[in-house]
Amino acid sequence: MVLATVLAQMLETSLQQSLLISQGSPLVFITRPISAVFIGLAILSLVRGVWKQMKSHAPEIAEEDES
Repeated sequence: MVLATVLAQMLETSLQQSLLISQGSPLVFITRPISAVFIGLAILSLVRGVWKQMKSHAPEIAEEDES
């Protein structure tokens, strides 16, 4: 937990600095192809997690509807 707290503060500071340098434009994070790939992979992993969660609860919802 301590490590997460320290890293979160560092991440927030770096994010603020990056946005200040780019004058508030979030496009600075996808100017390089490798950064766009990593952001895309992060989004895909989040979507996949949500999809699996919804899919695992789908049989429960179907059973409730049949009752």
